Amino acid sequence: MPDSFFWFNLVAVGMYGVLIALAIALFLLVLAGIRALNAYTRATTLRTELALAEAGAIDPELEPLRG
Repeated sequence: MPDSFFWFNLVAVGMYGVLIALAIALFLLVLAGIRALNAYTRATTLRTELALAEAGAIDPELEPLRG
């Protein structure tokens, strides 16, 4: 039968494992949020440029010069 110190170490290692798993989950959640914000910003920019082009506010000759 293992002594109480063994069980204490087992619980401590398990708690650190849970903390590491939570840190990884939080990191992935932040990463997903950044990707979603990037996609939203890109879509909004494209809609804005389309609206400006339809309104004639963008010069088609200068469009290839944009990055």
